Amino acid sequence: MNGELILRPYFWPPAIVAVTLAVAAVTGWSAWRGRGGTGGNAGRVVVGVSLVMRLVAVAAVGGLLLGPSTVPAPETEPTRAPLNLLIDASASMQTRDMGRGLASGEEASRYVFGLERWLAADRLAALREHHDVRVYSFDRRPRAVVPDPENADSSQSYVVDSTYRLLTTMPAAEGGGAAEVPDGGVVVVLSDGRDSQRADPQRAASFAEARGIKLHTVTLGRAASRRDLALSATPRQPFLMIDEPGEIGVRLDPIHAGGAETVLRIRHEGEETARPVTLPDRGPRRVTVPVRHGAAGLYTYELSVDPLPGEAEVSNNTRTVFVEVVERRMRVLVLEGQPYWDTKFLAQSLRRDDRVEVTHLTQVTADRPSRTVTRHGRAAAVPAGLEDWAGYDVVVLGRRL
Repeated sequence: MNGELILRPYFWPPAIVAVTLAVAAVTGWSAWRGRGGTGGNAGRVVVGVSLVMRLVAVAAVGGLLLGPSTVPAPETEPTRAPLNLLIDASASMQTRDMGRGLASGEEASRYVFGLERWLAADRLAALREHHDVRVYSFDRRPRAVVPDPENADSSQSYVVDSTYRLLTTMPAAEGGGAAEVPDGGVVVVLSDGRDSQRADPQRAASFAEARGIKLHTVTLGRAASRRDLALSATPRQPFLMIDEPGEIGVRLDPIHAGGAETVLRIRHEGEETARPVTLPDRGPRRVTVPVRHGAAGLYTYELSVDPLPGEAEVSNNTRTVFVEVVERRMRVLVLEGQPYWDTKFLAQSLRRDDRVEVTHLTQVTADRPSRTVTRHGRAAAVPAGLEDWAGYDVVVLGRRL
């Protein structure tokens, strides 16, 4: 406690007391023995005063050996750790499966339940007595706004990414995760756990642990078997050449929809192609859409699947994919009269790019040339004239040419 007297003895306190008493006894005995040669009453007064002063000095030394001290009162109030409350404001939080609400008496949605039980004014006031409370809502990203039951309608919910974004704005605890009460405070995430990105929550959890921030989750909603079907699509090749066949990989992830039938629709340049699809009982269904174009350009494909009966969310049933078609690959010529590490690594990096044709000519020794050709069948030789040089888009010159 502030202002209280505490003792920090230099060695065992009973020993200090015993030594102090022994020294005092010796001092008194010495004064008693010398009382006879003091020369009357005046001398006795001098001896008495001297004895008192010696005893006071002995007591003072003994007291100092006990190490008395006091703890001064702090000049500033202790800092309160922040408490960050993050509530999911996506459309799935409007599912009414949380029992009767406190205000309406009707079946409450997950979002309203979170507001009434965690973010009510009286509860926040009680939390603010001990914490620096901040309230956020999120869909694709966190926002420092007052949550409103009417605004929980976003079709996307990035639970892990929003939590990670909030964590990056908070200070790390001194000493990292070893701190008992982290300076970074606490984050509480209120959500039904439906992450549109299907991100790994370990990313946010590991980041919070590394920074010494306490991360807690509150799951809202009961287990449900509502149907859902999510479509994802991406080109199999980063680009295509003219008249080169390619593919768009389509993945359908059903939830509680095993054995159901739907239709995959591919729209391109005003035309639509429909392909019936039967969903598997377990795991995703993969479909391949072939593509091929006779002219260079950027082509747009819109892919969608028909909603299932009783599907919970249809916003993830459509994806747009872009396919790039080029006339030819970029042609690069690398020339060097002596092998060198930088030139070698540059050529290796260019070979990894499917959009680049690489011709690499190196004179290893006076009578030993090296030729490496990637993605074309033309003869590898040093250009003899302007027309040959003009056949390359980029020429890289190395050492000793």
